[in-house]
Amino acid sequence: MHGFFLLYVALATVAQSLIGFAFGLILFGRVATLQVLPLTEVAVVISSLTLGNALGTLGGPKPELDASKRVKSTGLKHASDRQLPDPGDGEQQTAATRRADSARMLS
Repeated sequence: MHGFFLLYVALATVAQSLIGFAFGLILFGRVATLQVLPLTEVAVVISSLTLGNALGTLGGPKPELDASKRVKSTGLKHASDRQLPDPGDGEQQTAATRRADSARMLS
């Protein structure tokens, strides 16, 4: 019985590592479907493991971000260097302009 539970924990952990979520969903669903352990115990185990995972992630080393690599890959020195499209080309109207046009058409 406990061997199956540990297998399901390992499966849920692999899924969490690969896709970044669903540890509790997979483990709870699998255990509930096959009735390996009482669900109240499984809920406590999931909460404990999730809390431990979060504490380990938050307490672990923080990577340093190297801004020089971002600048080289994008060619931008600062976010304000981006050229945004000009909204004055007539294609985009403000909501007030559209309402005024609609009112004129109705009268």
